[in-house]
Amino acid sequence: MKNTIITLVFVAISLSIFAQTGSQEVLIRVEPGISKAILGHLELKREKYFNICHGGKGFESTINDMKRSDHYLGYLEMSFGRSLDLVYGEKNWGNSLKEDVNRSGYADINYLRSKLKPDDGNPSALFRNRFPVNLGVANHDRPMAYPSFMQQTTTSQAGDEGKLPVNTDAAAELVVALLKYKYTDWTRPATFEAINEPHWSLWSANPNLLADLHTAIWEKAKKEALPTLIGGPCFSVAYYYKNNYQYFSNLSKFIDNTRCQLDFYSFHVYDFLRWNNTRNDFHGRVTSGLPLEGVLDLVPGYTRNKYGKPVELVVSEHGGYISTNADSDLDLVANKYFPGSGFEWEMKRRSVSDFIMVSSSIASTMVYMNHPHVVKKAVPFILLESFAWDPKYYASLLVAKNYTDKTQWQETKLIHFFEFFKDVKGRRVWSECDNPDIQQQSFVNNNKLLVVINNLSTKTFPLDLKVPVEKVQSVQIRRFGRKPDFTPYLEETGVTSLNGLELKGREAMVITVTCQETIRETQYLNEKPFYGTEVTRQFTGSSTFTVDVPDPEKAEYAYLRIGLSRPVGTDRKVNISLNGVFLTVPHEDCADYLEDIDEFATTKIIRIDKSILQKNNQIMVSFPDGKTGGVGAVVLRAAYSEINPESSSSTVVLPDYRLEPILYPNPVTDSYIKIDFTEPVTDVDVKLFNLAGVLLSEKKFNGDVNFYIGNIQTSGIYLIKITTNHLSFTRKIMIDNSKFRIMTMNTTNSNKEVISSLNTYKS
Repeated sequence: MKNTIITLVFVAISLSIFAQTGSQEVLIRVEPGISKAILGHLELKREKYFNICHGGKGFESTINDMKRSDHYLGYLEMSFGRSLDLVYGEKNWGNSLKEDVNRSGYADINYLRSKLKPDDGNPSALFRNRFPVNLGVANHDRPMAYPSFMQQTTTSQAGDEGKLPVNTDAAAELVVALLKYKYTDWTRPATFEAINEPHWSLWSANPNLLADLHTAIWEKAKKEALPTLIGGPCFSVAYYYKNNYQYFSNLSKFIDNTRCQLDFYSFHVYDFLRWNNTRNDFHGRVTSGLPLEGVLDLVPGYTRNKYGKPVELVVSEHGGYISTNADSDLDLVANKYFPGSGFEWEMKRRSVSDFIMVSSSIASTMVYMNHPHVVKKAVPFILLESFAWDPKYYASLLVAKNYTDKTQWQETKLIHFFEFFKDVKGRRVWSECDNPDIQQQSFVNNNKLLVVINNLSTKTFPLDLKVPVEKVQSVQIRRFGRKPDFTPYLEETGVTSLNGLELKGREAMVITVTCQETIRETQYLNEKPFYGTEVTRQFTGSSTFTVDVPDPEKAEYAYLRIGLSRPVGTDRKVNISLNGVFLTVPHEDCADYLEDIDEFATTKIIRIDKSILQKNNQIMVSFPDGKTGGVGAVVLRAAYSEINPESSSSTVVLPDYRLEPILYPNPVTDSYIKIDFTEPVTDVDVKLFNLAGVLLSEKKFNGDVNFYIGNIQTSGIYLIKITTNHLSFTRKIMIDNSKFRIMTMNTTNSNKEVISSLNTYKS
């Protein structure tokens, strides 16, 4: 085992731990100086992802504990996710709805306005300051929402759950009036979905009526210049990979019937698990993680092809739960591993379900964060509390003591979702992992580097994490996972050594590296998705797809993404070629976990050699067993070096004159590198690193530099880092046959360019 010690002034963290469990070591590379935007989205917007299922209004009075409220909103930085019952609530508990005597089937809007008395709910000044403009809530209404004086239709299968107003103009007028007059500007929902989880029979029986209702609301909202965004259909599931992606037709027909005009489209994302005695574990339909990656490629791929534009998505509920026989499954596990009785035992028993909800929510959130250009808002299905209607409800964060005394709230383990992500923020930075089972993303927030990792499989992996950073002050590791008795844990420890670091099965981890100085941006990459010309193709044997990529020669790197679905019992192997070159296709250890009764789905994400990238790319997908399968979408994500359009505290901004240093000779013929600057500089610091981040040589100068390389005997690539009073700059040098050769990056003509290198992690 390799021993690696971290000290306060250690220049680089290099973790290299050999397998103790027989598992292959997982290599994760991070470049903290290299910002990675995705279609221009660089900063992590916490309000998109880390939301409690609550409307915000009355939050403090519900908890009735200012210390707890401050902990949730301040320390954990929760935002508000969704609320219910716009029309339904007014119909059942309000007093503003009556039929207009002059318009049969319409609500009397003047009467409605006279009865509604919007207010902000008496928030504290601190609460209001945290959300100064709007609470940002996603609202969706229930089925059976509309008043009886509106003529409604339904399907025989759905009954009351499928009731829809026939006069969509009257329904839209009512919705828009309530959105306009029921709220203040601060409390008004940011988004609205007309029906929460419409009954499945409506998708086929009344598809035009369902679409017409949404379109009518959208049109009236635009006419009234309402700030609330209108979308739908808020389907209950997102497993559009089902039946080799043919199941996607349910959503695509709705998009077509609304002419792709809505402000966003929406669905819920859930894992539906059940106890499996053979596996001695929970198993079922899994949409989070790799299958969801393909779904989030599919929807914008479809609309870009057909309508020339991508669409945004709202996921107003997501997570995972025990879908059948929940009580009996929980009893089975609890009685086997920790038998007992009483309230505290019941809280531990329900924590088994809490782990499923939090774990699935983490896996889905990691996907949403990888699609910031697509996902407008995502809300884990974690309610603040449910005392009024079901004190024992499984998705409640707070439970009344003994289910009776809400003056003593007790937290469930659902709090771990917010605790796990509590300080994840900042600019996204380039990182890469060689294992498809490991979700990972990295962020820099001033002097902190945060590496977020999630293991989708049940396998334990040793980690090899390469992160070249300077002057490390501390390292914290936060872990979320499950114990042998299936209850969750969340642990956080400070470390000075990372020997033996492992990621357990179904475990998630946040590694926070705090440096003594701000981690500055040295390069800005913009990763752009390019969609194939066809989606949801079902075929036998093999099929070829086309993806156009502009300026492929300018790409710094590229990934090929292919959503795959196959029937149960078929071979999980797949052959993929790009422009005639066969690629190494990674196989996920979680594949068995992703297979359910009647389908299997995944997304293959493959790093490609950019030299084979072309303007018109041909991707061939074949199934070696010669049987049927489906491809949802084929996407090439290519990254281009650009100028950061938004400067931040972590960004190096050069002055208006060019300071690009010149390094020569090229190749270097002796042990010195000459570094000349085009303008005078001071406080020049030059460091030489190997690729593991180990500092080999360092010297400080003023003005031009003759930098001594040293007696380097091993051929290979090394890094030169130059820091001056104006810039931070990194270049590669190569030792080849005892001579040095400078490897330069493509540059632009901007006089504010930050010049850097991706070193061999990009090669």
